Order: sequence, then structure tokens, then C-alpha cells
Amino acid sequence: MDERNNNFDFDFTPIGQAIKKAREARGMTREQLSGIIGYAPRHIQPIENEGQYPSIELFIQLITMFDVSVDEYIFPNKEVEKSSVRRRLDAQLNRLDDKELSVISHLVHMSDNHNGTASILCNCNQVIKLCPCFVGIVHRTVLSDIGTHRVKN
Repeated sequence: MDERNNNFDFDFTPIGQAIKKAREARGMTREQLSGIIGYAPRHIQPIENEGQYPSIELFIQLITMFDVSVDEYIFPNKEVEKSSVRRRLDAQLNRLDDKELSVISHLVHMSDNHNGTASILCNCNQVIKLCPCFVGIVHRTVLSDIGTHRVKN
């Protein structure tokens, strides 16, 4: 008789959402991804949005392609060296030149001197005026996270 515990109940939804967020942060559509990995968009959608388990091959392909750390989801009580969000932000920062980095530094400084996310949003227009190339970065890193984080007033 098989005595293995087959009552494995793991919610894949947060990992699927992290994969989706990483894909969108790269400006990639589900259709573009499907062309790269060889799976139809209708196969990818439930993985990203409904917590459907992908095959182990597809899982590894997606998390390595988008640099998603799964430790934070599989071992939620363990201290993770760098979260997926931090790793994506590091990758974005590595693509910026010194002028662009100084604008980001200014944005972080404004956040430190004010009341968190709400203050950053109030000052986004000033940052975008300084460097229009930040429209996409501000939208992806700040505005898209509003739904998942509390905005302090």
C-alpha cells in the first residue's frame, strides 16, 4: 500500500502572479511569451491568474526567464536574501545610466522625507518632467504596485 502523503495543498497563485508581474514589467505580452516558450496564451493565462500548476519544465523555464525567486512563496517564514521585486528592480536599475540613477535617487530621497507611497505618487510628475524616460519605470515600479500595497497618507 502506498503510504505517501498525497494531500499536498499548495496555492500556486502568488507564484503565477509574480511571473505575470515580471512578464509585464518587461513589457512582454502573453502572446509574445507563448511564441518564445511554445505554449499557447490560453495555457499561460491560468498559470498566471488562477494558480494552475505548470509542468516542472515550464515552471523552471518561467522562473529563470523572469528571474522570479520562489523561496519567498515556498518558505514564507524563511528570510529571503532578495525578493523577486527587489531582483527585478535591481535588473532595471542596472540598465540605467548615471543621470537616470540620480533621478531615481531623488525619488527615493523624496520618499524618505515624506509619508511613503502617497508622497511618491504626488511627486511622480516632477520626476517625469526631469526625465521623461521614467514614465514607464514609474508606472511599472510604483503605480502598478498600488493594488498590492497600502498607500500611506
